[in-house]
Amino acid sequence: MIKKTLKTVLFLLVAASGLASAQVTPCSMCEVSLNRCLTKGAMSEAQCYQNYANCRAEACPAP
Repeated sequence: MIKKTLKTVLFLLVAASGLASAQVTPCSMCEVSLNRCLTKGAMSEAQCYQNYANCRAEACPAP
């Protein structure tokens, strides 16, 4: 009984982590980087947006 429960819990954890990682794409990471850049204030806003544009040009497929 305990063994079956542990296997079920492990299966659910693996499935949940797979779904979470499937939603993170290189393109979505550009937005995360932009938000970090804007909130940290280490660079100017213009530099943050320029980095964002460069990131999207490299990481996001053209529609």
